[in-house]
Amino acid sequence: MRGWPVNTVNRRPHRLLAGNALVIGLGALTNPVLRNLAHWQPDAISAACGCIIRATLIVAMLFEGWPAARLPPAPGRVLTLALTALVALALDAP
Repeated sequence: MRGWPVNTVNRRPHRLLAGNALVIGLGALTNPVLRNLAHWQPDAISAACGCIIRATLIVAMLFEGWPAARLPPAPGRVLTLALTALVALALDAP
């Protein structure tokens, strides 16, 4: 996704800080939301998050974002997220 949504921050130290804060903040919110609002058990949360991480690595690193990298930014992001979701669902299937 080429650094989106923090790629608009001009200075590199601020961009890195914002990106890390975003990842840590969203990661810290994921467990309480899934545990308290969705009523998931910890093992289901771990399995789902592990599949999402693996799917992200497969789509973004192994295939280098292909075929979404050939599209303009907005449709490319949507396709990347859709491919990541499909791979994560395939990995989590029994």
